[in-house]
Amino acid sequence: MKTVAQIAAEFDRAFAEPAVLDRGRGAPALAIRAGGARYVVPLAALSVVGRSPKIVPLPGGGAAQLGLAGIRGSLVVVLSLPALLGRANGTHGWIATPAARRGLALAFDELEGQLLLEPGEEPAELLDLAALLARGGIAT
Repeated sequence: MKTVAQIAAEFDRAFAEPAVLDRGRGAPALAIRAGGARYVVPLAALSVVGRSPKIVPLPGGGAAQLGLAGIRGSLVVVLSLPALLGRANGTHGWIATPAARRGLALAFDELEGQLLLEPGEEPAELLDLAALLARGGIAT
């Protein structure tokens, strides 16, 4: 049986050493829902993921533009991911900011969880955010 001091020392050691990502196990990705469909987004393509903050609507935006929101002290334009994908708009309970595009956030319905993509694995629902934004006329 371990003593309290041993448990505390193990706990402290776990945070003193840098986290190591096992590259042989695959690339981390998020499983999300947008417009009723499931998609997979590589975690490396995102810089922030979180609950959707208050979004202030702006007049004159396109169908995908939801408005402005404050994220980490900056104002960002929030776009509807379902609308960009040509799907019905949903609840937009979550947002993600693409790593390649500052000042922009994509709102989606649900965050289902995290998974690991094995090397070479490309599920049918894998979402390429850079290509999606380029198709929508949004420069990255």
